[in-house]
Amino acid sequence: MTSETSNWFSKTGWSKNPFALEIRPELFVGCAGIISELENGMSAGQKYAVVLGPTGAGKTTLLKKLAMQSPCFYLPKPPATKDELLSVFSQIYFGTGIARKLFGPRDVSLYNFAENANKKYKGKPPILLIDEANESDIDVLEWFRALIDQIEGQSAIFAGLPSFKPTHLDKLETLSQRVTISINMNSLTKDEVFELIRKRIESVGGRGVDPFTSDTIFKIYSKTGGFPREVIKICNSLVLKASTRDAAIIDISYLDGAEPTNFDADELLSTLTQKQVHLLEILSKEPLTPTDIVSKADLPEYKTKAHALRGVNNMLRRLEASNLVCREKKGKRYKYALEPKIKTLLVKA
Repeated sequence: MTSETSNWFSKTGWSKNPFALEIRPELFVGCAGIISELENGMSAGQKYAVVLGPTGAGKTTLLKKLAMQSPCFYLPKPPATKDELLSVFSQIYFGTGIARKLFGPRDVSLYNFAENANKKYKGKPPILLIDEANESDIDVLEWFRALIDQIEGQSAIFAGLPSFKPTHLDKLETLSQRVTISINMNSLTKDEVFELIRKRIESVGGRGVDPFTSDTIFKIYSKTGGFPREVIKICNSLVLKASTRDAAIIDISYLDGAEPTNFDADELLSTLTQKQVHLLEILSKEPLTPTDIVSKADLPEYKTKAHALRGVNNMLRRLEASNLVCREKKGKRYKYALEPKIKTLLVKA
């Protein structure tokens, strides 16, 4: 932190930057109904729940908030292999070190694991929270299902990108048929964005939303579509800009005159061609190069890949000019991604 930034924080009454991009489950806002649904479902004996949402929607924060309130074990990523799965599960259920050697079961395998776990927990094991579920190996995910089915009272919540359903669940019927709770995370409302900013500021000693004005916060909402990560990133940028100017308030001028968008999902989709909507749906999963898009898109009307690539590039330029997609440099290549506000609309649609 520069001296001018440090001095500005002191004047503002902040002990540190409240908008550093870090996961703060204790400051989680919105989604109270989702948390209640998950907690009630797990306590009622439901075995599987799935939480889906685009990048930055708050899935990880949601899982960590659950872990603060209930006996849970959080996995930031699913194990990559069956051996790693057994190793991770052994640590979760039987611990590590001397205690494991003295009191843990001997010769545990995937085939006798559930029997040993049932002896220890007697129907009350911790809930498993598996993040980034879309990165799972299908075979490993099947073993997840097999173990969870056999462990008495065991529940699991998988969180991942929307692609988790077509790429994993739809291909693993033994798991998809057992999922009784399926949740799609939407973006925050205007009031929830206001609350997110307030809680972040007050957590470091500030008062209310000062130095942000209400108009600034509402414009932040319109620029970000209410996605928590995007809200925090833009607030961080504005705070750094204000500190260099030694500003007493952060007003709407700091947002470079960006105008809020008032159209809804149905209005947006009705103005686009079927091809453009298809392209936006592909980009909703992850940023891609035009070549990547061609390989993933269904474009039978083009005679060759070269023709398809030209067509995709033309569509991307039109969508970029309409502020629906943006181009980002990733390494040596440029990739296209949805603007945050468009992510919100497609999720709602």
